Amino acid sequence: NKGHFVNRCLIIPTASFRRGEGYYRQYDTIIYPEKKNKGYLGRLGDLVYGGSSTIPANEPMRQKCLMTYLDKLQNDLTHCEIHANYTVDYVVAFAMQVVTCLTTQRIAHDDKPTVWNDEKLIIFMLTGWIFPIIDTVKNFPVSTPEENGKIVMTAIILICIVGKLLGTKQLQPHDIPVPYAASMLQMLCLSPDLENKKCLDYEFVRSVIPNHYVKDVTEAISGLGNYLITTAADIEHVEWFYCLPILHFLNNCTKPFETLDLHVPVDTFVFNDRYLKLGTFCNRVAEKEGFFERHFEKLKPLLHIDPMLQCAFAYVCPLKDRSHLIHNLSPYLCIG
Repeated sequence: NKGHFVNRCLIIPTASFRRGEGYYRQYDTIIYPEKKNKGYLGRLGDLVYGGSSTIPANEPMRQKCLMTYLDKLQNDLTHCEIHANYTVDYVVAFAMQVVTCLTTQRIAHDDKPTVWNDEKLIIFMLTGWIFPIIDTVKNFPVSTPEENGKIVMTAIILICIVGKLLGTKQLQPHDIPVPYAASMLQMLCLSPDLENKKCLDYEFVRSVIPNHYVKDVTEAISGLGNYLITTAADIEHVEWFYCLPILHFLNNCTKPFETLDLHVPVDTFVFNDRYLKLGTFCNRVAEKEGFFERHFEKLKPLLHIDPMLQCAFAYVCPLKDRSHLIHNLSPYLCIG
């Protein structure tokens, strides 16, 4: 508070300190020394000797702070190497705490309390921090179920962060380009061992999602899936199918490789449509020729691990296209 430094301090609301929650972190922006107007000769000296009399504007300063605080996490997610002791909720909470602190700061400047808001930082978090991770991970080579499990975990973390950013109301769904929404959902695709009937990548993912956080993950994934179903101008985006097994398994609707009694027509099967707006998709796909014939093969492996996905596939498939499914699904589902 002396010399060339601005007299300011952070105000931490007492509501932030909650009994039994461990510790609280408060992230500040960069504190620069106050620079006096040096005049013409002073500015000329800065040019010659590399000095500066300009304090960065608020927006780029906060962006720099965000990248500094979250640089290691971004690097870990980009390489799908999350610390073994970290869970999905912990990583999401850490990222959002940094964003919250930098977006809204309660400052005492010369004994006058004020609030600094920077809504543009939310958009930067999406475009400058999340999108680069997706650009790398969506092309990440996968050779083992363990590696795929880390990719799925990374996708869930990113989707949950996006959900939290949307919850601030400073980010709108239309700010998320459809290709990025589709990529995040495609990264949720499980890689089952069909021979041994194991789904090791899901077992890993389930181990890093605490029971109390299942609802948050479900809402975030469902929200992004419904966004793709209702918004994508090109209905050929079927990446939302990849999130259904995760949703079904997390919410105990079914288990990997579980056998369900499908010897009933689909119209009498009690189908759970609470996660995605499949009825909306049915209406959009009804006039699309050859849609399921084009997409069935790449989705086929998932049908073996999640029997409810068979029901969903038959549910959204128009009757005129069900001949393509007859050799792969229960006949009762195809004729229902």
